[in-house]
Amino acid sequence: MASMYYNATLTLQYMESRNMTGQLVEEMLSIRQKFSAEYERRFFIIGLSKMLMSPTLPPALQPQLLRLLNELVETITLLHD
Repeated sequence: MASMYYNATLTLQYMESRNMTGQLVEEMLSIRQKFSAEYERRFFIIGLSKMLMSPTLPPALQPQLLRLLNELVETITLLHD
């Protein structure tokens, strides 16, 4: 997530060149439930937001767009509860 925070476009390009995008995003979403600290949730929200704001969303993520948006909204909701 840190690399998404600093340069989402370059991170996505790197992950796509190694065919890792789908697997890494799945892993990231699966560990989201384990975030207990507020800063972890905030970092997840910022990283995921920057990834979704990338000018070109990789093909591996396009089918997961709705799920990614739902995860983002759910994490934001948990942050404010």
